Amino acid sequence: MTDAVVAELEQYVLSIPEVTYCLSDVGLISSNKAKLTVQLVGKRERSRSVWQITDATRSFAKNNLSQAAVRISESKSSVAGISTGGGEEHSSLLIYLLGSDMDSLIKASYQMQKNLTKVTGIKDIRSNYRVGVPEFKLTVDRDRMKFFNTSVQDV
Repeated sequence: MTDAVVAELEQYVLSIPEVTYCLSDVGLISSNKAKLTVQLVGKRERSRSVWQITDATRSFAKNNLSQAAVRISESKSSVAGISTGGGEEHSSLLIYLLGSDMDSLIKASYQMQKNLTKVTGIKDIRSNYRVGVPEFKLTVDRDRMKFFNTSVQDV
């Protein structure tokens, strides 16, 4: 996520009357991630709920920041007035698919995501699966290594 995208989102968030402050961290874990931490005024001091405010922010991001994937989550502390965006640590629902056949798991994951889009109230559905580097298992023939006068560390 570029600094310009973060700045635009931050500017929008700070224009929300219920927001008291917004803190942005750019370059988390990798250079293309950012996180905005937003604090709202107390529940009694606002006319909209946390969910209405996050829905409005989602709409803004969808309509104005199409070049970035923006995920907004209401944290447990949102009820007390703090809403934090992004990351699994704030997800209220995590579904784990387990199995030995990776191709079947990937298919099941896509199917589950498709089904969840039909459920009212569920937002920002995503998978944390990433295509990885192929794994190789190496079995060392120690007798042959002795013949070539080498060690496991050399391999």
